Amino acid sequence: MQDEISALRAENELLRSSLRNARLENAIRSSNDEPITMEQLGKFLLSPMQSKYLAMVILHAHADPLRRHNSGMMPYSDPGAGQGMDQRIEYYTDGALNTVVELCRRFFAPQVNCIVFRIDKDMGILLNPLERYTIDSSVKSGGYLQGLKRRVAELIFELDETLGFRNTAVISRIWEEQVSLRKMYLETIDTYDYSWNQTGAIHTYEELCAAPMTAEDRLEISALEQEFRNDVERMLYYEAAAVLDAILKKQFYHAVPLKEITVSVTARLRNALAIAEVTPAMRNLDMTEMSTLLRYISGAVSVPELQDRIHDFFASLADFSPQNAAGKGELILEYIQTNYQNPALNAQLLCDRFRISHSYLSRLIKAETGQGLVDCIHRFRVDHAKTLLRETDMSVEQVAVHVGFSSRYSLIRSFRTLEGLTPSEYRNRMKQSMEGHGE
Repeated sequence: MQDEISALRAENELLRSSLRNARLENAIRSSNDEPITMEQLGKFLLSPMQSKYLAMVILHAHADPLRRHNSGMMPYSDPGAGQGMDQRIEYYTDGALNTVVELCRRFFAPQVNCIVFRIDKDMGILLNPLERYTIDSSVKSGGYLQGLKRRVAELIFELDETLGFRNTAVISRIWEEQVSLRKMYLETIDTYDYSWNQTGAIHTYEELCAAPMTAEDRLEISALEQEFRNDVERMLYYEAAAVLDAILKKQFYHAVPLKEITVSVTARLRNALAIAEVTPAMRNLDMTEMSTLLRYISGAVSVPELQDRIHDFFASLADFSPQNAAGKGELILEYIQTNYQNPALNAQLLCDRFRISHSYLSRLIKAETGQGLVDCIHRFRVDHAKTLLRETDMSVEQVAVHVGFSSRYSLIRSFRTLEGLTPSEYRNRMKQSMEGHGE
């Protein structure tokens, strides 16, 4: 009888949890979500609030595993998200969700009531401290937030170790008396966007999105704006992109809303395009292509995406500029040819080096070689491996390392794909050919 009661209670709690998660997600997505009292929120979530304070933590999963640990609990990859690492969308598994629930019990109970939930590809935690453990002066002074940050840092460390991949946590401001779940969530999204150039795994709304802009900051931005206009007029498009980056960094740091920044960036780029269109040296400019890139920029929904699209825009302008004697694609191929021995040579390294996005890089390499980037890099490596196999006595493993492959098996696999035979078979064939010519 007792077992049946326990089973019914567990089933009831599971149903309440599912309903709570659905209500949380609906409130977060609803544009009509208005602030409600903590008492009303408790009834809505079927979990009475224990004090007048509430904070939201959003956990983001990263695809890259930790080198020191592999738990086998990598995030779930959406099979419909497309091919390639840069297109993969990562989701937390049910096991990861249960892990966070247990960690919350360890690090926050009994002082804080925690509600763990899913949202999009992330997980969230609502943190409501019990009244007897909360000191108003600590909340006002920021001491409570710093203590909360330390606990979340401990949770993240344990989560990384348990799951075997990196996680990032973003903390909203501490809401009091009345709350809006949607606005709390948007605070975490803004904070995550503004954390793109920050180190560490924990970021808070108060630290990244509450710094007022000073008169000195405005003067510096004004000077950068003038430098940007000068570079555009002189058709120095890569330099203009770098200056615009500096402007954005300052605006992001001072929490100018992303939508506002996107509008101002689009206006700047429209002016740059108008100048290029009437410049005689740019008469081959493809306005259709550039207008399409402008539309992509206006639809950016995150800081990294906005940056990628800005650099795509200027890279495309530079392709039409007489200042750019060699096309971007040609420069990238020269870089690959010079650095093929670097085992870390990959799409991310090239994107960082040339300040372009993954999609634009793929398009350039395809246009230049008719191949994908990986095939292009492997072709350079295999061609140099053929020379070493013909002209030296290096082992296959030594050749593989020398040309940039991570192992002999990677060389063998790529060699067979591109040449139709293994490195050893190629070396034997070359030896037989040379012996035949010698006779």
